[in-house]
Amino acid sequence: MNKIKKIFALSALAVCLAGMVFAFGSSAGSESKPEIISKNVMYTDKFILMYAVDAETVEGNEAILNVYEEYPTETSTPVCTLKDTTTETVKKADGNTHECYVFITNGISATKFTTNYYVTVTDGKNVSDVVRYSVAEYLNERLYKNGIVKVTEGDDLWRKEFYLSTLEFGAKAEHVLFNLDDKAENDRDDLVTDYKYIYTDLGTIDGFYSGIYAPGTEVDVTYTGSDSNVKGWTVENLQSGKKEFLASGAKLTVSAGYYLEPNTLGTVFEFGKGIYYNDTAVTSAARFDYSSMISISGYMTRSLVDGTFKATKQTDPSTGLCYASEATVYGADNAVSDSVYTAMTNPALVFETDIMFDGFDNDTISNIMVRFNGLGKQNRFYLTTDGEKVTLSGTNLSLEIGEWYNLRFEFYKVSDSGDNGTYATKIYVNNVYVGTKTPTTDAGTSPSFRFRLYMTKDALAPDSTFYLDNTFYGYVDKAYVAGQ
Repeated sequence: MNKIKKIFALSALAVCLAGMVFAFGSSAGSESKPEIISKNVMYTDKFILMYAVDAETVEGNEAILNVYEEYPTETSTPVCTLKDTTTETVKKADGNTHECYVFITNGISATKFTTNYYVTVTDGKNVSDVVRYSVAEYLNERLYKNGIVKVTEGDDLWRKEFYLSTLEFGAKAEHVLFNLDDKAENDRDDLVTDYKYIYTDLGTIDGFYSGIYAPGTEVDVTYTGSDSNVKGWTVENLQSGKKEFLASGAKLTVSAGYYLEPNTLGTVFEFGKGIYYNDTAVTSAARFDYSSMISISGYMTRSLVDGTFKATKQTDPSTGLCYASEATVYGADNAVSDSVYTAMTNPALVFETDIMFDGFDNDTISNIMVRFNGLGKQNRFYLTTDGEKVTLSGTNLSLEIGEWYNLRFEFYKVSDSGDNGTYATKIYVNNVYVGTKTPTTDAGTSPSFRFRLYMTKDALAPDSTFYLDNTFYGYVDKAYVAGQ
């Protein structure tokens, strides 16, 4: 064991014998007790669970690791106890190094790949939080969380095939040694290849950040962050990529591998699900599925990428930044006449689209402007970017850069007061109301019906881009109601 540990130390613990980087995650930790900062699996001809404990969190000069096959209680008896009084230098995935006590357990047999091992570390005075791990979780973690399952060439392809074939080996071992042994009580309905890997950030799944679960298992997902706007979870299927919403407090029934991300909207995006885009009864509108281009102006390029419209602000080679001038996407010029809205009892002007913002990594309050001609007026306002989100002051509009959303603006004339009357814009994301904004309203111009999305002169970050799909721009007969 000491020889193995020395080999491991010489490699700075950044990789195991076959190049495996430490995996991080456990139940919630505390600085007042020993902290297990990493867990991993080392493999030669066996699979061996490994744990590194930050020495700074251990009182005295000795740490003891206890291993259990069930969540430990005060009366639980460990299946294995290891003691360590020497430290090794461990390099975490973030590049920081720690002096750690490193524990290497016994090898795991193929029929026990799905067995969860629960470990704690004690220094004789304090006990760490419980950490849970299994060989099956390790293999799935490498495949899905690390993204190796998607590779098609290179060294990671060999690793991917090794992980997948190891899972298949475990399943065949389970089937031969249990399901074919003429003892029905040993049969396994779910083999290791049937188990699903689930993980999350800023939350726990049955008390842990990740785990493997048999299909049909119900798990509790708990948010541990500080955002009071979180309404639940975006549940992304690791196999299909499809996303669904799980409300806070609802149990998740396992049927696939998932990544769970805190969700503040209470809904998730799906392409082509805009309310008005799909309402064929509304004929006073223009619709764009981007089977062809729409117009641009200024220093901007446009293209169609996998059926979506892409418009990117051009880079000025003399500065390496985007040109300090406006670049505009616009469409639907005079597609609907003024006589349509004047004939309505309660005309509302609606712009609805699937949209993704990319780039915009320079901070300014006016990187993006929207301008809509309709209702005999010109309505506009600015969106803010900070490199991570696109936001609109006075509302809950907050769009992650690099993510798709369905975005809808509904423009209403709410009174005749003032020189131009009073106007309001209700805003929806993924069909959920996020706020109302008073636009700047100017006299109507020609064309009287047009939508425009601007990258302003301040949008200087290279490759700042609008992606658009399934766009609707038109009039609906709909009375204004304040709020949702």
